[in-house]
Amino acid sequence: MNAIPFKQCTACAKEFPATTEFFTRNKKGKDGLFTQCKTCKNKKQKERWNQLETRQIMRNQRKEYYQKNRDQVLARQKEYTQTHSDAISEQKKAYYQKNADEIKANVHNYRKNNAENIKHHKRAYRQANLDKIREKGKQYSQQNKEQMLQNHRRWRENNREYFNLQSKAYCARRRARKLQIPGSYTVPQWNDLKKSYDYTCLCCQKKEPEIKLTPDHIIPLAKQGANTILNIQPLCLNCNLLKGTQIKDYRPNMRSIISTNNH
Repeated sequence: MNAIPFKQCTACAKEFPATTEFFTRNKKGKDGLFTQCKTCKNKKQKERWNQLETRQIMRNQRKEYYQKNRDQVLARQKEYTQTHSDAISEQKKAYYQKNADEIKANVHNYRKNNAENIKHHKRAYRQANLDKIREKGKQYSQQNKEQMLQNHRRWRENNREYFNLQSKAYCARRRARKLQIPGSYTVPQWNDLKKSYDYTCLCCQKKEPEIKLTPDHIIPLAKQGANTILNIQPLCLNCNLLKGTQIKDYRPNMRSIISTNNH
């Protein structure tokens, strides 16, 4: 076997085997290697990088090179990622595990500071790719139908109260749409309304959890009342059923919304 020749580093004067393990490649070198060992070369590069002026010059050089050779750079990057996909995945996993808390904090801060921009970009992307998103969602639903049903059942069981409120709001919206009545309200709006009245039925004055509050339309949908939170009052189920389709406003310190023609 041929012995591996040794090479002396011109910076630290130490001798190392003349291989790529200790020296970086250099096509212009006589032996195809740099004259300095990797340790000395990296140290010199760090010293140069720490100088602000040098750093800016290097950034400009890289930017200029990228602009001139963009297609070649992207092709090399694509080829490298395809060839070393497993190694890149392992590298990313290791880095994430090591810096998980820092990454999560950075992502949280970015989303918090750029919430409006993120919403704008998501909305713009959705509008530009609506057909693609719908087709992708349709394919996912078909391929994962059973799993999605299980997830929905599990969520419904764990959020029974919210699901019931959401169903009532949906039914009211559906009825209003059939009657060509504008407006809608959401579960968070209903929860805020209950809180503003201290979770009290405005008719019998009983409170939750003694009773269960339900959304009542002050002017019923059957009489062309709006399906908005401004036309909703919290009543218990019994009071709501007794009121029926009558127009009664139980809200305190407010003028009745019933006109004189409806008395």
